[in-house]
Amino acid sequence: MKKAMAVSLVALAALLSAAAQDSQSAPCINNKKVITLGFSSLNTRELRDHVDIAEKYIPADGMVIHMTANVTVDGKPFQASRHTVFKGVTWKREWFKEAEADLKATKFRQFTDNFLYIATSGYNSNLFDDRYWESICSNAGMLADIAKKNGLKGIFFDIEHYGGAKLWPVFKFDPNGRKSFAECQKQARKRGREMMRAIAGAYPDITMVAVLGSYSVNFPALGSPELNGRLQSELYGLSPAFFDGMFDELPPRGRLYDGYEIYGYKASGENDYRCLAHNFLTMTPLLCAPELRTKVMGQSGLAAAMYMECYTNQKGFWRLNSPHMDQTKLFRRNLHAAIQAASAYTWIYYDAAAKWYPIRLGKVYEQILAKNGGGKARLWSELLPGLNDAMRAARNPLAYARGQLKSGKAELIRKVDFEDGKLNMVPWSSGKAGKIAVDKTQGASGQTCVSLAGVKFGSIHFVVPVKPGELYLLRAKAKNARPETKLTLSGKFDPVWTTETGFSKPDANGWMQAETTVFVPDEGKNLTVSCGVEVKTEAGSDCRFDDIELYLID
Repeated sequence: MKKAMAVSLVALAALLSAAAQDSQSAPCINNKKVITLGFSSLNTRELRDHVDIAEKYIPADGMVIHMTANVTVDGKPFQASRHTVFKGVTWKREWFKEAEADLKATKFRQFTDNFLYIATSGYNSNLFDDRYWESICSNAGMLADIAKKNGLKGIFFDIEHYGGAKLWPVFKFDPNGRKSFAECQKQARKRGREMMRAIAGAYPDITMVAVLGSYSVNFPALGSPELNGRLQSELYGLSPAFFDGMFDELPPRGRLYDGYEIYGYKASGENDYRCLAHNFLTMTPLLCAPELRTKVMGQSGLAAAMYMECYTNQKGFWRLNSPHMDQTKLFRRNLHAAIQAASAYTWIYYDAAAKWYPIRLGKVYEQILAKNGGGKARLWSELLPGLNDAMRAARNPLAYARGQLKSGKAELIRKVDFEDGKLNMVPWSSGKAGKIAVDKTQGASGQTCVSLAGVKFGSIHFVVPVKPGELYLLRAKAKNARPETKLTLSGKFDPVWTTETGFSKPDANGWMQAETTVFVPDEGKNLTVSCGVEVKTEAGSDCRFDDIELYLID
C-alpha cells in the first residue's frame, strides 16, 4: 500500500509540475509582451549569475536591465548609467566591456524582450547647446548599438523630470529666455531627429517605449482653446515637437510606443484601459505634426502601464482596490485588461516596497528594501499571495485554465451532456421556424446530444451565479452538417457579451471543440453560457451541441 501510494505521489508530482510548466511557458495572448522595470531591476552581472531564478519568479516576457560603469572622468568618480545619459559627459565604449560580456554570457530562455534604459535626469543645459546634445546623441547611439549587438529588444526612454527646482526641465519652455516658443519647438524637433538618427543608425529595427509618454503626456492640453498657449506653460510642452523629430527619423521597421504612464497606473478594469487605447488613437493625431500622422499611428501604439504599489499600499492616492475582490485578483483582472488594450507591450513598474526574486542585491538596495519591509526585504509574491499564478492567468487565461484543469485544481460547476434525455438548457430562436430538441441517436462522448434543425438564429444557454474576479473556463463540442453555419460558444454578463469563440476543425467523427475563458467583472452577478447558431440560408441549421462544461478555475 505504501509503495503504491509512493508511486501515486510521484505521478501526481509529475503531473503538477507539467501543468505548472505549461502555464509558465505559455506565450502571452496575441503575441503581446509583459515587461517589468523598477527599483530592484537586475544589473548585467546579477542577471548573468541569476537569470534562471529571475525567469522562475517573474512570469513575464522580459525586463529593463540596469547597465552601469563606474569610471573616472577628469579626475572625478563618475557612474555611466541610465540617469547620466543626458548629463553632458560623452561615454566611451570600453567602459561597458564587462557589462557587454555579462550580456553575451546570459542564457535567456523565457525573457525574449529585454531593454536598456535612458532617462533625461541629470540634464543641465538647453536645446541650443550643440556640443551638449552631441554628447547625448553619442551616448544614446552607443546604448542602441549595445542593445543591438547583445540581442536586446531596444530601449525604454523616460523624459520625466527628476531634477526638482535645481535643474531646468528638458522640454519646458523658458518664457524668460531669448528664444520664442516657435523657435524652441523647431529646435526640439531638430534634437529629436538627431537623437533618433544616432539610435536608428545603430539599430534600425529598434523597439522603444516612451515611459512617461510620447504625446500622451500632453493630452490634457488638448482641452484648451489655444493649444500652443497651453503648451508654453506645460512641464513637457516641447516634447511633442521632440517626438515629431524622433518619428521623422524612425526607420520603417522601428517602433516607438507611448507608455501613457500616470493614467495607466490608476487605470482599473477593462473600461479604463479601453479608454486609454481610445485616447491614444484619437488624441495622438491632434498633437503630432500633420504630415506625420500616418507614420506615427502606424509605428506607435499604447504601451499599457501598471504600478505594483497601487495593489500593496494600504491607503493614499497610489492605492487601487475593489469591494468585490482581493488585491491579487484585482491585479490579475487589471493586468489582463492592460494586455488586451495594449498594442504590443504592457509594462509593470515597481518601487522599493519589495523585489521579485530571492536574489541578494547590492548593499544599499537590500538596506532600503529591508527598511520598507519592517526589517526584511520582501518579495512581491509575499505581499500579493498567488501573484505569479495571477500573472500567468492574465497573460494567457486559456493556457492557465488548461493547466489548472489538467492538474485537477479546476472545479466543475456544471456539465450538460443530455444523457438523461432532457434539454437542461434554455432554448431560444429568433423565429418560429426550426426545432431545438434532444437527439438520442448520436453524441460526442455518449449517445445523446442536442440538435438545432432549421434554426437560422438561435441558441441554448444556462445561467449560473458568479462572483467578481473569478476566472471560468467554458468548453463545448459541436457537429455541423452545413459549413455555411456559424457556431459559437460564449459567456455573457449583462449588458454586453464578454467573450465569444468559434469551434476547431472536426475530428474523425465530425465533432469540433471550443474553449474560452472569462473573468467576472465588478458588476458581474450571473454568467450566461451559450451555444449559438447563425445561418442565412433558407434551409437553416443542421447542427448539434454536446458536453457543455463550465469550470471555476479560481
